[in-house]
Amino acid sequence: MIKLKFVLLGDMAVGKTSFMIQYNNKKFFNYLDSTIGAAFSTKVIKKNNKNIKLEFWDTAGQERYKSLVSMYYKNADAALVIYDINKIDTLNSAINLIDMLKKNGPINIKYILIGNKYDVMEKDSINIDTVNDKLNKSGNSDVKHIYTSAKIDYNIDYSIYTLLDLINLESKFDIKESKINQLDSYDNYRSCCY
Repeated sequence: MIKLKFVLLGDMAVGKTSFMIQYNNKKFFNYLDSTIGAAFSTKVIKKNNKNIKLEFWDTAGQERYKSLVSMYYKNADAALVIYDINKIDTLNSAINLIDMLKKNGPINIKYILIGNKYDVMEKDSINIDTVNDKLNKSGNSDVKHIYTSAKIDYNIDYSIYTLLDLINLESKFDIKESKINQLDSYDNYRSCCY
């Protein structure tokens, strides 16, 4: 089985917990308490005939927990950097988080930028041109951006699979499990007792 650590990063109330609950349980709650520290959940999926265990670390967005963020993205394989499409300051913060991942994150970490709350997009919401402009100015023009809605389950699965496509899954295969399976099959062919 391949094990991957995903972290959800972003400001408070951008929908990180709702995103995780929608992906894992196909549920949405109109009100959730703020995450304190971090929340953890797992989901096993199948991709390319391989079982993949996704470990989600949902980080708190409050300012007082910002210093803990680096602890959660340590050893992460991927990050979903989430902002609220109706709050420009959350986009600016998300781009700063991407810069932080590039400078201090694991060498091979993959990430995408998620514009959440698409279900309440209005004419003055953050449009794709604004996102692209900010990404270009920050030197992040290669970062993939996806609009999502945790409330109506819009692009939630798609964003996870897009992120998975960026990861070299073969390099993440659990070597210990592979060796155990080889030993098990070897034991079946022993010709002598012990």
